[in-house]
Amino acid sequence: MKGSVYILLHILLMLPLCAEFEERVITDKEKKKAIVECANSHLESCEALLNSGVPELSFCNVRTECEFVGWLYAQVQNYTQSLPYLQKACNNNHKEGCDKLGFSYQRLNDYKKAKKYYKIACDKNSMSGCYNLAMLYYDGLGVRHSYEMANYLYKKICDNREGIGCLHLGLAYVDGNGVLKNIAMAVEYFKKGCELGNNQSCNLLDAYIIQLPSSEENIQKNELLQQ
Repeated sequence: MKGSVYILLHILLMLPLCAEFEERVITDKEKKKAIVECANSHLESCEALLNSGVPELSFCNVRTECEFVGWLYAQVQNYTQSLPYLQKACNNNHKEGCDKLGFSYQRLNDYKKAKKYYKIACDKNSMSGCYNLAMLYYDGLGVRHSYEMANYLYKKICDNREGIGCLHLGLAYVDGNGVLKNIAMAVEYFKKGCELGNNQSCNLLDAYIIQLPSSEENIQKNELLQQ
């Protein structure tokens, strides 16, 4: 009888532990939802993904897991923990892993390493890497301040059909940063950025296009020149 009571008590004590373990298991549907929420800076979702179990560094798949786990750690601002996972991904030709590695180093205020890995990502045609590198040149963080270099990278991004690059080129022409002020050129880039789905480009296009001569006025000028 005494032995039976002991066994029952042992089972009852184990129940909360089992319940806690089950709460950490998430379905594929829940995981997909959590990933979207984590990408939108919902920290609880990021933590839930981490708590559901992640592979150890030595076992993570370099194509599908290492970059993802490193990204999760970065999302919860554990940048130091993210570094080895992202380094492994980057070393195995994962361009977004290199970009995120640069981001983690930037958050740790190591701008020289941030620049190194943003450049590697950009050279591998990661437009996010190019953009982050451009912002380092724009702000002069870990590199010599250079609007010209930032604009070169913005143009590469814009030419690769990413509206944010066109937006920043337009702003450069508005402010005269690294180029001569030219509202007409700014409008051209805002127009392209808007066509590529960048909402801020659309707003600035509306704001600056009214500073140009209207099409009707241009027609009248052409008619006068032909007389």
